[in-house]
Amino acid sequence: MLRTNKLKNEVWKLVKFKIDFEVDFRLEVSNFGRLRTSYKSVEGNIIKGSKVEGYNIFRTRLFRSRDESAQKNIDKLRKQIDKLNKKKGLLETNKGSKLEIAEHNKLLIAIKKKLKTIIEADTKNRTTHYHALVHRLVATAFLPKPKNKELFVAHLNYNKLDNKATNLKWMTREENIQHQQKSPYVIEEKKERLTKRKELSKSTKLTVTKVDAGNGELLQIVCGAPNVAAGQKVVVALVGSTLYPVAGEKLQIKKAKIRGIESFGMICAEDEIGLSDNHAGIIVLNGDAKVGGKAADYFKVEKDFVLEIGLTPNRGDANSHIGVA
Repeated sequence: MLRTNKLKNEVWKLVKFKIDFEVDFRLEVSNFGRLRTSYKSVEGNIIKGSKVEGYNIFRTRLFRSRDESAQKNIDKLRKQIDKLNKKKGLLETNKGSKLEIAEHNKLLIAIKKKLKTIIEADTKNRTTHYHALVHRLVATAFLPKPKNKELFVAHLNYNKLDNKATNLKWMTREENIQHQQKSPYVIEEKKERLTKRKELSKSTKLTVTKVDAGNGELLQIVCGAPNVAAGQKVVVALVGSTLYPVAGEKLQIKKAKIRGIESFGMICAEDEIGLSDNHAGIIVLNGDAKVGGKAADYFKVEKDFVLEIGLTPNRGDANSHIGVA
């Protein structure tokens, strides 16, 4: 099936599904990378779809036809509900006893609940979650059939949202890898990674990091831990904070210069915040840790108070909580 619409030289083709479904639903794709759907009375509705990892993707749910036995069971329950509703009306009109009406309503509610459960289970069983990348739909419809091992569809101009047929090409895995390595977006991302983790020298093993502490800006912090890496969630002591390490005296965090590079804070190890005596590397938090959240909340540290009392020999009663109170 071919269709054209208002855009010049745009051609539409029907997307063929590999499953059968019950409704009159049609999905069409154009050589310009657009999608349109037709369903019941709505014809040719242009859709945008959604995005996944920068690619346009189309998602929908398709329902297979309900089998005959399931339909009979549902129809049977619906008829029972109709009869019970009519009887309920008669009971209320004829002023039946409260007990009889209550028992009747109880039965009606139970059958309705049963019907709802059956329909929900049946719908779930008949549902197929269909999703397809738009550029692959375009390539399948408009490009020559791929050769052996050509499993990947690449964007020639590296723009994942430009899904015109003239911008797409089937490639093998090796061809696609080589193509992606030349992408300006990939090259730029590599540069960003290098700026986020740059060793000062091979001897010092210090690393210049850019840290998002949740205050709207990236802080430059020099770190000497061997396990620091881009993308981690870590514990950071900001300038002005005070640390109480396991060993040694308290530490006031100040702005510093390390080998001529400014550092605005400290990425902490366990012993530096009093959690343990472990100093093998910085603390790496789970991915669900909230950026900008307090470490005390993450580690569920409860606040406590210590009272120091100087006792004289004549106040032995103050050796207990009650005595002090």
